[in-house]
Amino acid sequence: MSKHKIARVVLTNKDNLPVGKIKKVKPEDCKPRNTKDTAKIVANALNHIIRTEYGKRQFEYVLTPGGVLDSFDFPAELQDKSLNELQNLSSIQLLQPEAEKIVVDFISDLDGGLSKITDYFVVGIDSKPSEIGLSIECVAVCDTRKNEIIHWTGKTYPGKQVKMLVRHPMDSHFITPKGENVAVLGCHDLSMVNARKNAKTHTIKGKLVAAFAEAYKNKKPDIVLHLPHTHGNWKAKWTVLKKELGEPKHYASGMNFFPNRVQKDYNRALLLALRGTQSGDVINFDAAGNEIVINEEK
Repeated sequence: MSKHKIARVVLTNKDNLPVGKIKKVKPEDCKPRNTKDTAKIVANALNHIIRTEYGKRQFEYVLTPGGVLDSFDFPAELQDKSLNELQNLSSIQLLQPEAEKIVVDFISDLDGGLSKITDYFVVGIDSKPSEIGLSIECVAVCDTRKNEIIHWTGKTYPGKQVKMLVRHPMDSHFITPKGENVAVLGCHDLSMVNARKNAKTHTIKGKLVAAFAEAYKNKKPDIVLHLPHTHGNWKAKWTVLKKELGEPKHYASGMNFFPNRVQKDYNRALLLALRGTQSGDVINFDAAGNEIVINEEK
């Protein structure tokens, strides 16, 4: 039985069709989907992969896009807390049990168990806004053999959410399962490499950019797993990371290909997005659980 490093579930506008049959996307299809629907789509894909890949191929990490599971509520006692009150590890840990219930239920409902195909399942789950509009975006790293979440991280770089995002600590992004150095990044965290030139060192963003560069160089991750909510222009950011901080042996961005405009050649655009956001030993599966074969462009 062959073993691969990373498998990712690729979501698209046309999740009910194999990628090879996608011809065109209509403007009305370019809408964000409900997280309950997304969770069902991911579950169906994983169930198919479990049935078809068991005994044939295994993957060290199975990766989803960010925020694919149903969002969770802040606990009642934290609903009216300010960002300053929540921006500490103790408060973040109080938020995790609410997310953990949803992650564990999701995994438990899968057919046959993820341990048949992967060592670790890496999945994104976001909170609903608190009473004062704060939110947190989480990533759970699940050990499928122990059937438990072994690590939490999530979005650190706030982008436009400086006053609204409860940020995960920088050191939470770096873990060492199986003795390998692995970096797990939330949605906009990969943007920290692109923001280096323009970052003002005295600002929150500037301090985060500097801290990420230092942590990445110290840890030297062999594998980087990135969980964005949309496909974005992540290819350019991977290029900067490789040039300025060092290239990992294997990397991939979770892929939620939901273009906000009609693509003349949808298939080609999707394949280009996939090629630009992976390197090393990565296998892609569409939302039907079928492998997407990516050949190098001639």
